[in-house]
Amino acid sequence: HVERHAHALQQLDQSLVESELEPAVFQFPTPDFLQMWNLLCASPNVRVFLHTRAVEVVTDSSGDHIERIVGVRGSRERVVIRPLQVVFAAGGVENARLLLTANHGRGLGNEHDLVGRYFGERIDLHTGHVVLSDVVSIQELGSFHRSASEDFGGGLRIPDTVQRDLGLLNCAFFLVPRPKAVTSDAVRSLSTLRKAWSRRPAIGALGRHLRNVLASPPALADIALGRIMSRPRVLVLRAQAEQAPNPESRVRLGSRRDDLGMPVPRVTWRSTDDDLASVKASAQVLNHTLRARGLGLVEWTADPDTTLVEGAHHHLGTTRMHADPARGVVDPVGKVHSVDNLYIAGSSVFPTYGASNPTMTIVALSIRLADHLREILGRI
Repeated sequence: HVERHAHALQQLDQSLVESELEPAVFQFPTPDFLQMWNLLCASPNVRVFLHTRAVEVVTDSSGDHIERIVGVRGSRERVVIRPLQVVFAAGGVENARLLLTANHGRGLGNEHDLVGRYFGERIDLHTGHVVLSDVVSIQELGSFHRSASEDFGGGLRIPDTVQRDLGLLNCAFFLVPRPKAVTSDAVRSLSTLRKAWSRRPAIGALGRHLRNVLASPPALADIALGRIMSRPRVLVLRAQAEQAPNPESRVRLGSRRDDLGMPVPRVTWRSTDDDLASVKASAQVLNHTLRARGLGLVEWTADPDTTLVEGAHHHLGTTRMHADPARGVVDPVGKVHSVDNLYIAGSSVFPTYGASNPTMTIVALSIRLADHLREILGRI
């Protein structure tokens, strides 16, 4: 795949010279849930159960209609709900667990072994840094980066036409002003080691990271000084990227049980070499464009063996949407194919993931599902 991307880049040299990088703008508002809570409480047709967890989802004898849901409240009081229509909106991990544990452990919607598969994340990694030419400054090219006090942040992405021609996954790049020492192997390895204790599965090549740190004390001193005084700065290139759907990346039921006796979900998140190859090819497009405009170049430093690839806490894809029941858990509206009164809302229905935050798409799909349910309930 890397060779294919490189060949296509050669063919697109001229079009890249003629094209501009596109800005990608991200908004980071602070949600005011208290306002929504007041609206829910004031609604005559909404009853909210706080601190209540579903422990049983049971169908009738046909197996394709949910008859009752049993919840347990914080006081251990059991609540039995006999619903007309049901919506699971518990996130990419819990939606899968609810389906896998439903019907006394026999599961729901899993006739084709798709529930829990295709677990996806938005990939975050540091890929290198930008070496600027004399005609542009860090302040100019990095001016749209988000500061700690702002609700907006900016990045760069390649045009859709180039992305389609190269067969690339979605990717946005953020040019982050940082002390120059962050480009050293020692500082990057120290950052990886700092996070290693909490990472599962364990981070590999820890010995190599430790050797990098021990080999360059001056770089560590420089990064420490850079936090308290003005030091030479660079634009670190951080990628926010899409991963391709992977059926081996999945949520399953583990052997441990929670305090209510329910199986605890076990998450196996797997990205592939193609995911990182797509990020590198996207960085090469950025590099070609910067060079063509005389702004600088991209210095690629990511190493597939040692670079820390992180998820962005967006759990996606475990109840994927597809019109064909053999290829998806829910239909285009969000209804589980094999259950006549069960719907799924949220990012678990995404068949592909994108590189942007999923909230707007979740809201759009939820509004469409709400309109559908209002129509369905109006007939009953």
